[in-house]
Order: sequence, then C-alpha cells, then structure tokens
Amino acid sequence: MYFVSTSGRTASNIAAAAAVEAVARERVAVTADPAGGLARMTDSVIFIPYRNAPRVPGTLSFSLSLLALMKIVQGGFKCDFKGAYSKARRDAVKVGLAENGVSYFLGNGPAYPVCIYAALKVHEMLGGRAQGIMLEEFGHAPIFALRKEDTVNIFGAFDSLDLGQRLAPPLLKAGFSSSVIPPFGSDPHERVFHLVFLSQLAVLERAKSMGLSRPYFAAASDRLAISDKMIY
Repeated sequence: MYFVSTSGRTASNIAAAAAVEAVARERVAVTADPAGGLARMTDSVIFIPYRNAPRVPGTLSFSLSLLALMKIVQGGFKCDFKGAYSKARRDAVKVGLAENGVSYFLGNGPAYPVCIYAALKVHEMLGGRAQGIMLEEFGHAPIFALRKEDTVNIFGAFDSLDLGQRLAPPLLKAGFSSSVIPPFGSDPHERVFHLVFLSQLAVLERAKSMGLSRPYFAAASDRLAISDKMIY
C-alpha cells in the first residue's frame, strides 16, 4: 500500500498506515520528509525531491507526487513535459474563473481528478468557489444550479464521445460562460500533465492579476487553524 503525504504529517495517512500493519505486504510512504511520522510508520520510503515549505499551495509537490505514482504503477514512460507546459501556458487564458460565481471544471477519465485538483487550487489560491464534476454527470443535476455569473470549463482530453463539444454551444447560446480546453497531443501522460500545468498556471495568473502576494488561505487565519486541526 502506498501513502502519499508531502509533509509526512497527515494524520489520516499515518493512522491508515498503522491500521494495515498486519494486513499489507509492504507499506510505502511517498513523501518529501524521509524522517517524518509517515516514514517512521511505513516499511519503506519513496523520497520526493521537494523542499517542504509551509503555507504554500500544492503545485510542484503535487506534480512530483503524481509523477512518482505514475512510475510506480506503469514503470518507465516518456512524457514531453516541456511541450505540455508550453501548451498549458498558451491555453491558460482559455480558462474562465468566476469572480462572484462558481468556477466549474468538467472532465472524464483521467481528466476528472484533475478537475477536482483545479477546483481545490481555486479554493486555496483565490478563496473562490469552484467545483470539479464528471463531464457526463453535469447535465443530470449540477446544470440546474448553474447561474449566469458562473463559468464552465470543459477539459476536452479523454472525451471520446465529444460530450464537451455538444455541451458548450448550447450553454453559450443560453447566455452562460463556457469554454472547451482542447487536449495536448495523443499521449495520455502528456494530456494529464498538460491539464495539471494548465490548472496551476490559470489560477496563478488570476492571483497575480488580483495583486495577491501570497495564497488566499495563508491569510485566512480562522479557517486555516481549523484546517490544520483537521489535517494534522
């Protein structure tokens, strides 16, 4: 079993590792702190080459952890990280982030968890409202909560039925804000990292335009204290 925690201090991970001690053949920590609580609780450690810094959003640490897990599951693979990042910088302007409404991120397959990640970055960096939803589920119920002040971002990668292309035009015609982010290349690893980089860059650029000198959550002391109690 693999337990991922950059800080090595996440209480739920440490508790889970302790609970399966007599069950798991091997417990492996994926962490940036080889001497942390999680590392001491597990049987072996995969070290993430990242200098853990407090009160920063998970961008580099997330990308490195994702890469480590991909290599664990699939072994060696090639990925044009430079190309994915360059395309993400160009595509970041296509991402709509609502000022007063909800920023929706829709995607299928491997794009869906990236949608959740994108929404989390909006929460942490901007203090905005956001939600990651599976693309084919959006039309069943979430669409009825859609408001004109919201934005709908559709990740086109892994959308074999072209649901995004079918969804965006009627939304625009009805007066809603919607855009489809086209996939990068044909390699699934590159498509995933393109979306990860895209999510990070879009939120970062908005934070700069808002004049933020640090992530929103770092200044939200009341909620940050509650968050720390829940995590650690």
